[in-house]
Parts: sequence; C-alpha cells; structure tokens
Amino acid sequence: MGQYDRHVFVCTSGETCPLQGDTEKYVKTLRAGVQKANLQAAVRVNKAGCFSQCGHGPMIVVYPENV
Repeated sequence: MGQYDRHVFVCTSGETCPLQGDTEKYVKTLRAGVQKANLQAAVRVNKAGCFSQCGHGPMIVVYPENV
C-alpha cells in the first residue's frame, strides 16, 4: 500500500454524493483531524471519483480494511 497505514478516499463526484453533503468540507475536516492527531505520516486523505454506490449518502472508503 505504500508509506501510509491507512488511505481514506472521499467520493466527490457521481450523481448524488456532491448533492448529499459538502464533500469539500468532508475532505478538509478529515485532513484537519489527521493533522490534529499528528497522523500525517500514517493516514492520507484523498478525493476520489464515483464508487458506484449513488444514493447511499456521501461515501468514504478506508484502505486497507476496504470499509
């Protein structure tokens, strides 16, 4: 997986995720939480394309757990 223990992807596209919440705010909040916890070397937060789960709310995936 590379240098990070966890990689967090936030859906910022697709038909519904951008309409069901402020995806930019989610990304900024998660990144701020990582920084506040001093986990920048272990956790990376990225914007992602559609996860094909439209309509189930704003989507976030965490690897390596794949949840």
